[in-house]
Amino acid sequence: QAQQNLQRLETNRLALGIALETIETLSRQQQEVLAPQLNAAVEQRFLRLCRRRYEEVKIDPDFQVWVREIDSGELRSAEHLSRGTQDQIYFSLRFGILDLVSNETESCPCLLDEPFAAYDRGRLKEAFEILTEEARRRQLILFTCREDLLDLARSCGANILELANLKSA
Repeated sequence: QAQQNLQRLETNRLALGIALETIETLSRQQQEVLAPQLNAAVEQRFLRLCRRRYEEVKIDPDFQVWVREIDSGELRSAEHLSRGTQDQIYFSLRFGILDLVSNETESCPCLLDEPFAAYDRGRLKEAFEILTEEARRRQLILFTCREDLLDLARSCGANILELANLKSA
């Protein structure tokens, strides 16, 4: 009985090894297909936000994000960029991912909670232009407590719901 159990465990171990290898192969193939699509979607938004300080965005098959500086031509990891530049990349990345998981007839909505903390006024205006374009394709819900964002949203014709200030008694 013990020998049969051992044989069954060995068979299961081999089957699981084959399954894991197959999943890893398929995952790598999928990454190689999706990374360039995601790269293009992120790049077109990010290059607008960064005011062309960078010339290229690269997302590798492991989904690590790199940007090429215009002045030096250096390819830098997003991890080594300023907080503001990282926020711009991840803002662009959100919409790039939504592009991949949506289709033309049913696009995914997007929920943003204080996404512009490190944006200056110029980048904020550019980000709102991108949001205006995205709002034509998908539902956007943005949470903020910044008055300057409310003013920009109003100027873009956004529907604004203001929540009452809740103070503890």
